[in-house]
Amino acid sequence: MSSSFVSSKSSSFSFSDAKVVIGKICDDLYAIKFRGFDQFTRNPAEINLWIEIINFMVEKQDLQSFQIQFTYGSPEKKVALQYDILADGSIKSDSESGKVNYYQFPADTSLSLVVSRKGNAEVAEFLKNKGWIHPATYIEGKTQNAGSYSKNDFGTNRNKKGLWEQ
Repeated sequence: MSSSFVSSKSSSFSFSDAKVVIGKICDDLYAIKFRGFDQFTRNPAEINLWIEIINFMVEKQDLQSFQIQFTYGSPEKKVALQYDILADGSIKSDSESGKVNYYQFPADTSLSLVVSRKGNAEVAEFLKNKGWIHPATYIEGKTQNAGSYSKNDFGTNRNKKGLWEQ
């Protein structure tokens, strides 16, 4: 007698579930904006563009992950918050948004949004039309869990990357 078992993960994407998770990501982005970094004081609409890009990429199912990178100090230090996007039901926990101390960074910290895409041509055109083609690399190094956001099968793991002081 023989038997076999098959296990697979499939995507059951629901934009209504994704909107709940995106809402928590937006909470994080607005906390960054209201921290008062010089960059967003000079250009308050920049965070709104980041939200529009993330939202569009999620809707088109083209976002694998993204980092919000913080560059500061002398000598220069770089750390990031990385959000890994999954629509396969593998993320079960749902943390509260926030709980990151952005006041640990000086006001003149430079922030960047870096995305990893799956390759949707419509998203490439959207980003090009926004004038938002930034070749950049992810910050690697030490990883510390900073919570997860999820709703049904859609979610994100949020991790601190690099040597965070807090």
